[in-house]
Amino acid sequence: MSSKKRKAVGFAAFTAITGAGLYYGPIFFGVMDYLYQPECFRAGKKPTPQREASPGTATIDPPHLRCSQRHAEVALRFTAGPGGISEDGGLKVGICRLIRFPGGGRRANYVLPYGWGPLQNTHPAWPNFFSVDLVSSSGARLEVERKPAVPVRLGLRIAGREWLRRHGVDLEPLDYTYLLLEQSKLKVRVRDGRLEEGDQVIFRLGDRSRGGKGWRMPSHPISTDFLVEVDERALGLYRMIDDPLPRLEVLGEPATRLELSLSSAGSSAPRGTLRGVDERGNTDTMLSSRAAIGTESEPQAITVCLNSGRMGARFSLTEQSRAAQDEVLRLQARTLQDPILEGKSNPATLEPADGMRVLWGDIHAHAALCDGTLDPEDFYLRAREELGFDFAALTCHDDLGPFEPTGRTAEENELLVELVRKYDRDGEFAAFLGFEWTHHALGHRNIYFSPDEREPVFLSSSSPDADTLEKLLTRLKGKDCLVIPHHSGWRKMFYLPLNLLKFIRPSLPPAYAWGECGELQRLAEIYSSHGSSEEYLGTHPITHGKRNFPWPPCLWDDRGEPGLGSYLREAWAMGLRLGVVAGSDRHDHAVSERVAPIMIYSYGIAAVLADSLSSRDIWRAMRERRTYGTTGARILLDLRVNGLPMGSEGGLAKETDIKLSVHGTAPLRMVELLRYDLRGYQQVVRLRKGHGLEEDSLDVKVGIKDGDLAGDTFYYLRVSQEDGHWAWSSPVWLDAAH
Repeated sequence: MSSKKRKAVGFAAFTAITGAGLYYGPIFFGVMDYLYQPECFRAGKKPTPQREASPGTATIDPPHLRCSQRHAEVALRFTAGPGGISEDGGLKVGICRLIRFPGGGRRANYVLPYGWGPLQNTHPAWPNFFSVDLVSSSGARLEVERKPAVPVRLGLRIAGREWLRRHGVDLEPLDYTYLLLEQSKLKVRVRDGRLEEGDQVIFRLGDRSRGGKGWRMPSHPISTDFLVEVDERALGLYRMIDDPLPRLEVLGEPATRLELSLSSAGSSAPRGTLRGVDERGNTDTMLSSRAAIGTESEPQAITVCLNSGRMGARFSLTEQSRAAQDEVLRLQARTLQDPILEGKSNPATLEPADGMRVLWGDIHAHAALCDGTLDPEDFYLRAREELGFDFAALTCHDDLGPFEPTGRTAEENELLVELVRKYDRDGEFAAFLGFEWTHHALGHRNIYFSPDEREPVFLSSSSPDADTLEKLLTRLKGKDCLVIPHHSGWRKMFYLPLNLLKFIRPSLPPAYAWGECGELQRLAEIYSSHGSSEEYLGTHPITHGKRNFPWPPCLWDDRGEPGLGSYLREAWAMGLRLGVVAGSDRHDHAVSERVAPIMIYSYGIAAVLADSLSSRDIWRAMRERRTYGTTGARILLDLRVNGLPMGSEGGLAKETDIKLSVHGTAPLRMVELLRYDLRGYQQVVRLRKGHGLEEDSLDVKVGIKDGDLAGDTFYYLRVSQEDGHWAWSSPVWLDAAH
C-alpha cells in the first residue's frame, strides 16, 4: 500500500473514531451521570396542590418594573418565621405562576417563555448574576448551590436518561416543565448553626456590584410570581411559605392615550371600561388620574378615577346624562390632570331594532395551566375589568405532548369549571367552559360546552379514545357542545428558539382535516394572532416570524398551499357551512419576537348578535352562527339577506334583497360584499376611498338588489380600515329549489 493510501486510510479511521467519540462520548457521560445521580429527576412529575405552608415571609423590591429598562437588579428578601430554620435546613426560590385551586390548594407552575434571563452565580461580570446574603446574629452561614450560566450537565443527564428509556429501560416519562422548574430554583442550605425567627436571607437577582449588567428583563409585560419554599426542620421536606408569595409586575411604557371600550349590553344607558395604554396597547396600571367621559355635545357627562394598581375603570352613563344619538353611540374621554391623555370609544348600538345586540368577547386563550403565562383567574378578571369584554372562555391545551405526559389533572379541570361558575353572571359577564384539542396533523380545535351541559368531558388528542377526529366527534355526540376549528391555514410548524433555524422545521399534512360540519362544527376561527385563514392571499398571512427581517419567505411563511381546502373560502366553496369568529389565541409570552416569534399580529376578538348578555343567549347565537370576527377593533357589522341575519340559511329567490351596514373605529378603507355560486366568487359591492367611500368615513349603509343567481349561493361581508384592522361576517346561505 502506498504512503498516500495509508495516510488516507489513517485519516479516515481517525475521522471515524473522532466522530464516534464526539457522538457517543456525551451520551455515555449523560448515561453515567444520570445513573450516578438520578435523584435530580424526582421532581419531574406534576405535583398535587399543597395545602400546608412553612413559616416565613418574603417581599420583592422593587415590586414594579418597565420593559424598557432591559436589565434590572431585584432583591427578594426572605424573613424566617416562628421556629426559624434548623441547621442543614434549606431554602429554595424559583420563578413560577402560582395557581390556587378550589379547596385551598396551591401549586407552582413552570412558565414557558417568561422572558427573564437564566440566573447564574458563576460569572459575576456576566448578565443574570445573582448573589445571596445572610442577615443573622447566630453565626450560621449559607451554602449556595452552584448555578452555571449554561446547564450543560443537566442537558446531558436528560439526554442520557432519554437514551436509556428509548432503548428499553423501564423509566416513566417525565413532565419536563416541572423538572425545569425544579432545576431552575436557587437553592441554599443553612450550615454551622441555625436561623432564628427574624433572620433574613436576601437574594440579589441581577447583582451589579461586581460589574454585571443586571438581570435581563422580559420584552413584554408579565406578572412574575416567586416561589419560596422552606425546609425548616432539615427533613428534606420543602413547603411553600404562606400567602402572599412575592409578585413582580413588569409593565409596558407609560400611557400615551386612553382606550375606551363601550358595550352594547345595556338596555339604554351605555357602559364600558376605561384604561390608559402605551403605543403597543399595553395597559399602564400605574396611571393615576381623573378622566371625563361623554359625547361631543356633552364631553363631561361623568367623571371616573383611574387608580394606580388597577387594570382599568368601569363606568356607566345614565339615560339623562347622554345626548341623543342617531343609530350608534360613540364616546370620548380625556384626563383632567397631567398627563393629558385622550381617547375615543368604539361604536355601540344601544337600542337595536330587532333586539339583537352586538356583544364582544375572547373565547380562545391560554393560561399557565398549559403554555400560557396568565393565572386562569387573572384571565377572566382582565377580560371583564381591563378589556371590557362581555364574554370569555379559556381554552387550555389538552396536554403539551411529550413535554407533559401527565396531561390535564382532575384538579385543573375542577378549577376551570369553578371559574366559569364564579364569573358567569347574567347581565354582567358570560363565561364558557372549553379546552383545545391539540392535534398538529389533523388540526387544532377548541371545544366549548353550553351552560346547560352538566357532564363535560375533557379529551386528549394523545389518548387512544380521542386521537383522531372521528373518535373525538364520536365521544362528543350527545353533548351540548361546539367544536370550532382554528388557524386551518397553518400547515407548517416549528418549535425552535430562533427563526434562523426554521429551515429544519417539519411540515404538517398539506390539507386541513375539516371533517363533518354538522351539529357540532358550526363555526370556524377566521383570524387570531397567528394570522388569517380566510384565504391564501391576504394582509395577515399565517406566520411566526416578522416579514420585515432580512429573511427569505421560507423562514417566515407558515401558510399551507392554496387549492387544497385549508382556507375558509375554499371550505365554503366545498359546501361546508361554517360561521366565523376570531380569537386572540393569547399566550402572553414575554420574550422577544426574535427569540420566540409566535404572536405577530394583534389579538382577534369575536362578536355575537345575541338577545341579551347571558351565557345561554350568547350560546344560542353561536349555535345559530350569528357571529363575526375582527382583528381586534370593535367594528360594527350587519348583513341582512332577504331579512336573514348572518349565519342563516334560506331559500333562493329570483332577486335577493341585501342590506349591510358598517360602523368603524377608524376611517374605512374598503367595504366588500362577496357572493359565491356556480360561477365562483364575485364582488357584489366594493367600496373604496374615492370610489363610494368618502374621506375619513366611519359609517356606511348599503341597500341593493341582486339577481342572476346560479344555483346554491352564499354572501359574506368583509371590511378593512385605514389603521389596518379587518372584520369578516359569517355567510348567509341561500339554497336553490330542487
